[in-house]
Amino acid sequence: HLSSIDLIESAYRNGEIGYSEAANYKVTAIFRPDSLPAIYRSKGVIKSATPIIMEARLNKHLLSPENQRILAKGRVAILTELYGRGVTLQSYVSPEGRFRIHYTTDNTNGDAVLPGDSNADGTHDYVEKFAVILDNVWTTEIELMGYDAPPSDETEGGDCLLDVYLADLTAYGFTQIDETDPVSMVYMIFENDFSLYFPPNTDPEGDVAGDMKVVAAHEFFHTIQFQITEDIITNGLLMEASATWMEDYVYPEVNDYINYIDYWFHCPQLPLNTYGIKCKPSDPFPLFPYGTSVWIKHMTEKYGSRFVYDVWKKIKNGAPNVSALAAVTEALTDRGTTLDKELKELRVANVTMTYEDASWYQLWQTINPSPDLLPIVVEYSAGNPDFSSPVTYTDVSLLPLSAKYYSFSAPQVSGYLTIDFNGGGNISVMVIGFHTDGGYDVTEVLTDPTSNDGSIIIN
Repeated sequence: HLSSIDLIESAYRNGEIGYSEAANYKVTAIFRPDSLPAIYRSKGVIKSATPIIMEARLNKHLLSPENQRILAKGRVAILTELYGRGVTLQSYVSPEGRFRIHYTTDNTNGDAVLPGDSNADGTHDYVEKFAVILDNVWTTEIELMGYDAPPSDETEGGDCLLDVYLADLTAYGFTQIDETDPVSMVYMIFENDFSLYFPPNTDPEGDVAGDMKVVAAHEFFHTIQFQITEDIITNGLLMEASATWMEDYVYPEVNDYINYIDYWFHCPQLPLNTYGIKCKPSDPFPLFPYGTSVWIKHMTEKYGSRFVYDVWKKIKNGAPNVSALAAVTEALTDRGTTLDKELKELRVANVTMTYEDASWYQLWQTINPSPDLLPIVVEYSAGNPDFSSPVTYTDVSLLPLSAKYYSFSAPQVSGYLTIDFNGGGNISVMVIGFHTDGGYDVTEVLTDPTSNDGSIIIN
């Protein structure tokens, strides 16, 4: 199930190829997958190709002349790369008149949309279904949630409507702004049939319908974000985490985001604002930002979807000088809380599973028994020691906004368990006690403000 991007990234991380070579292969994987060396070709898919294209543009000087030309080309040339020459595109306007969907029934290069025209009106059901989904996404994200609509692209794509192209991809889709164009010229490219391996979801209409909903909600939110910033260095984590959260907010019945949250639970050592770094050396691709949608979802469960809106509004009002983390901190201050307090609660919730979708998390391996998906539980740095003598852990170092977990199974006898913490720096220590009857309680180890030392005795 590894995608071409996964294989390329793994080769780079293992020192088999350099960064420049990897960047070139990634661009090739998106626009000319048949031109990849055989070792990197795969039918596996990636979540979103949008950040890969953005990263390539930031490092355009490292790309081959051919790939530089591809990224510098206008929309017509980009589409020619995708569809090949001589392919006729048809188009369909969504019922609400907001999107123009371009597609082909010519399968010469594998780009034909799924067959079927149940109402015999000349437009494939797949295209009509996507049109309804896109209109609903627009209604939710723009009219109900209050985000600014992408501006008109004038006559690009044939008229002023937001253009969507359906083509054979190695990803759910991506959002594109051609290099020399303003952000108003944004358009989206989606998978044409979802026939490759895409992780399962829980959509009552089936996996393909769920995949369509996921890519529409995710990529359309990117078109909104790009009107605010294209700075993936500062805001990449928030871009992907909030776009993944948006999938679940618009379509809560799909639950596709759960396929990525094990990266959040298994990587507590990574800071909250990590972007572009793999969870573990063995991981093929840095998917932590998608898993961090758990954090976004937790915040909105407490403070409503307006929390995400306010964060993006603060970035917009302060751009380019307000980072995503600063905007989050300010939005929490507006709500009478702090990032420190919320992170403590979040790290506890990871163990107690006090999440709205916790039952899905605990069942997910039965829904998606993929060998790539680990059980959705926190990873402990150490645990279950022999209590016959004191146990000491040294050099418990932490990066800012990160955590480590330790598990102790106390003997079932009368007595006390003493935990001493001798620390330095701004570190919080939370003790979660699970009772044999299934309940739990949470206590913070109160540390000395000067030495950061503290102790707790548990009966």
